[in-house]
Amino acid sequence: MPADIQRFMQQFYPELLPTPFNDFVSGAERSDLWRVLVLHKLGGVYADMDVQCLKPIDQWNADHSHDAAVLLGVENYDAGRQHPLHVVNWVLAAAPGHPLLGSMPGVVARAVQRQFFELARSAGAVLHRPAYTNGIIDRTGPAALSTAAYEYLSNAAGVNMSTITYSNVTSPAGLLAGGVRLLPVDLMASGWEVAEARKQGRNYTCDDLAREKPDALVCHMFWGSWRDSWSFGQEQTYNEEC
Repeated sequence: MPADIQRFMQQFYPELLPTPFNDFVSGAERSDLWRVLVLHKLGGVYADMDVQCLKPIDQWNADHSHDAAVLLGVENYDAGRQHPLHVVNWVLAAAPGHPLLGSMPGVVARAVQRQFFELARSAGAVLHRPAYTNGIIDRTGPAALSTAAYEYLSNAAGVNMSTITYSNVTSPAGLLAGGVRLLPVDLMASGWEVAEARKQGRNYTCDDLAREKPDALVCHMFWGSWRDSWSFGQEQTYNEEC
């Protein structure tokens, strides 16, 4: 683990050391949690290495006079699911100290405990690498962040999430509550088109996506290098900066 990350954790979140932070098997888990903790403590913008910025950061949420302390991209919302809200964690923007981000350690702790006992109860379960890797999304990744967002909006912001529809969170304005603005997929969760085209051998880039979706803020290329079984085998290049 890089020394600066360890120093940050020791200074600001010593209660998470050594367990669970140092005990995570995968660096992806530490990265998932660390990015949220940095934004909780310092504020700022986080983006994965395979995210291309399509609009300058100072234009994000400018149409609403920068009225939110946290910006989250909604990838999907399905009221029929147990956890209907699905936000992305590969790009995040936040002012420091927001309680939604501060709740993530508790969400992660519950997920780790739940998955441990689920594996323990499975017949002949062995904690092998694919099983562990496949659970990262739920333990520390976007599913965990989605749970934190859903619980914050429901409990702290007073949003009746049972009345929220897909159209509420996919309209251009998204949804604002409790200082959090959920932005629709076309603005802050785009990029699957690029990944699908790459798998199919078609030439479709983030520049193409920007022309088709002129309001998009970012484009995620979904290299998926953290996953053992998910690699597109493409040279990783870097493009425009925000």
